[in-house]
Amino acid sequence: MDKSRYTIEILHNNKMKLINTLYGSIIELDKENQKKYEDILENRNMEEYKEEINLFLQMGILVESKESEYTELDKLYKNMESGGDSLQLVIFTTTACNMQCTYCFEHMNPIYPEPGSAGDVMQFILERYQKHPFEKLSITWFGGEPLINMKYIRELSDKAIRFTTERNLKYDAFMITNGTLLTYDIACELKEKWKVSALQVTIDGMREKHNMRRPYGSKDGFSVIMNNIRETHKEIQIVLRINVDRDNVGEVEDLLRYLSECGDLKDDIFIDFGKVVGDEPTCMTFSEFETERVKLNRMLKKYGFHYTLKQFSLEGKLVSCSVLTDNAFVIYPNGDLYKCYEVAGKEEFCIGSIKNFDEKYENKISERFQVKEECKACSKFPLCNRHICPYRYHQDMIQCAYSDESLYEIIEMIKQEQSA
Repeated sequence: MDKSRYTIEILHNNKMKLINTLYGSIIELDKENQKKYEDILENRNMEEYKEEINLFLQMGILVESKESEYTELDKLYKNMESGGDSLQLVIFTTTACNMQCTYCFEHMNPIYPEPGSAGDVMQFILERYQKHPFEKLSITWFGGEPLINMKYIRELSDKAIRFTTERNLKYDAFMITNGTLLTYDIACELKEKWKVSALQVTIDGMREKHNMRRPYGSKDGFSVIMNNIRETHKEIQIVLRINVDRDNVGEVEDLLRYLSECGDLKDDIFIDFGKVVGDEPTCMTFSEFETERVKLNRMLKKYGFHYTLKQFSLEGKLVSCSVLTDNAFVIYPNGDLYKCYEVAGKEEFCIGSIKNFDEKYENKISERFQVKEECKACSKFPLCNRHICPYRYHQDMIQCAYSDESLYEIIEMIKQEQSA
């Protein structure tokens, strides 16, 4: 019997908390049960503690052997790499955008799909289905600003939904939008007709700060977006993204306070804090961002964002990254294929096109991606692994994201929300 390499022991107020970061298990031991746990680790009184041992095994706190744990993790990785049972597509409806965000990586000439390209996309999907049968088709609508080309979304959604319905396959869709063109009617259409389950919309601070970072021409983009969110949040799930760096982190509390005062908005929207990436001096390091995120999570609790807090988990899920997943692709408006939307449009990263695709493509991003062995062996690796981006990952910049103190705070939040 071994302690899982992903089990962390934290002592607080004479009580021991055990966290398994792979399965998200949390258990608090009083002195009596702490003694039992220690006895089990030393292989003492094993017959007497059968019930406790079974519980620890179910929670992943203990494992039969370290080797079996490696095998289980390898299975998870292989399932992620194969894409499981789904085909995952990020589809650019256009590269055109009506905003000029200061940290945006795109800034490119507007490109739109050619007439008939929706049929070409469907032919690509059919060929993937014939070669690698899947049970689910997942589409993320992207841009530019995807709603600029609503006509394309309607045409391709109609074809994709009919394709999956005829074959008894599952279908879902998600959209990343700046929210400026989002109306009540559009929200209803996206959800009810085109099966878009949720929208990610970004607000980066209060009016002045947001409009400076995310200019919307001469218009007050903050007010436009907030009005649109108020009109639509009951009709479709809104994920409110707040991109955080040193420039705006001090304003996030004002924004959360403001949102908490907008009727029942806080009961419906999900708040997602994102790290702004790049080489600018305002960008935080990974560990700085995670430290700030703990503080921001406290603010979520302070202002009553219980819907968001209830989604918290310490489960180190292997997040499906298109770079590392065989059956995941980014489709550019001209039909070119990529493995990551952040490199879309950069010719050196193109892996083919929907009309001319070779299964033996060269994936330059994954070839450059290698996690250090000491990271893999770290008890907190499953948590860090949720946020590792192969495109941005540099081995000489690795810093552990979570201290024991920050883990303890998150644990307490999770426990309080679960018991509320």
